[in-house]
Amino acid sequence: MTIGLELLLAAATTVLFEVPSVAAFTPIIAPASFVSYRSESPQCLSSASFNDIALDYETRVEPVTAAFIDEMLEPFSSGDLLSPSILDLGCGTGAGALRAASIGFSVTAVDSSPAMVGRVSERCELSDGCDQVSCRVADAQSLPAEWTNRFEFCVSAFALIFFLDPLAAAREIHRSLKPGGSVVVAGWGDRGDSPAFRIIPDAVRSVAPDLVSVGRMKKAFLSSSDQVAKVMRDAGFIDVETREGIKRSLVVQTAEEYFERFALASPPTRNMMAWIGENMGEERLDEFKEVLMNLAIERGGGKPEGPIEIVSPAFFVYGVKP
Repeated sequence: MTIGLELLLAAATTVLFEVPSVAAFTPIIAPASFVSYRSESPQCLSSASFNDIALDYETRVEPVTAAFIDEMLEPFSSGDLLSPSILDLGCGTGAGALRAASIGFSVTAVDSSPAMVGRVSERCELSDGCDQVSCRVADAQSLPAEWTNRFEFCVSAFALIFFLDPLAAAREIHRSLKPGGSVVVAGWGDRGDSPAFRIIPDAVRSVAPDLVSVGRMKKAFLSSSDQVAKVMRDAGFIDVETREGIKRSLVVQTAEEYFERFALASPPTRNMMAWIGENMGEERLDEFKEVLMNLAIERGGGKPEGPIEIVSPAFFVYGVKP
C-alpha cells in the first residue's frame, strides 16, 4: 500500500495526522508464492494500520491510483526486452502489478503491509496470465540484499513520496536496478490545482484546530516534483526528468460516499477521527463529518443531491541508473 506506502492518504489528500495508533500486525495466510521479508524499521511497522483496510483500499482508493498506471508504464513498454523485470515498489493491492504482467512484464510486487501483499497474491491466483508476478513483504528503505542489479525497471505509484525516509528508498531502488535501468515515481500534484485535495485537512482545521496548533497534523514529506527530483539525484540517478499536470477525475455519487471512500479508507484519517472522538467528544466528531461532506459538495460540483467530481492532479519523475 502502497504505505510508507503507501501512507497514501485516501488518494485525495496528502496530509499525515500524527495520532498514536495501537494497531498491530494481523497474521495472514498467503499462498506458497507469497514470501515474507520482515524488517524492524519504523516504515515497515507503520504498515500495520493498512492490514485492516486492504479490501477497502482496493475498492475505494485503488481506482484513483490505477488510473495513472498505463501512462507510468508506457515509456517502459516500447523496448525489445522479452519479459523485462520490473519492481513495483509500494504495490498496494496490486493494480499496477497486474497491469504490468498483462502487457508482458515480469513483476516483483513489494509492499510493507502483509495484508496488501497477500491480496495481490490472491488476485494473481484468480487472474489469467499472472504467473509472472511474485509478491513480497519488504521495507522499501531496506530491500533484500540479493536484489542488487536485479531489475530493468521500477515503478512507485504514490508510494515513495510518503515513506519516512524517501532518500533511503530511492537509494534502494538505485541499488536494485541494473545499470541503465529506469524508474518512474508518481506523486500527487499541487493541491492548488485541485481544492478537492484540501477537503480533509480543511475540515480538520475547522473542527479541531488544536490538532494543527500542537503539531499533530503535518504535510507529507514530498509534495512537489522538484522535491522528488532532488531525492532521485541525491540517490545517484541521472537524466532525471519531471512531468507535471497529469490529471484524472473520479466521480462519487454522494457526499456520504466520499466520506466513506476517502476518510474511512485512510488509516491516518481514521486514527485522527478516533482521537477527536476520544479527546473532544462524539459531537465534535459528527461535526467533522458534516463539515467534510459539505466541503466535498462545495468543491466537487456544488450539487447537494448530485455527483461529486474529484480531480486528481499528479506528477511523474523519471530517472536512470548510470
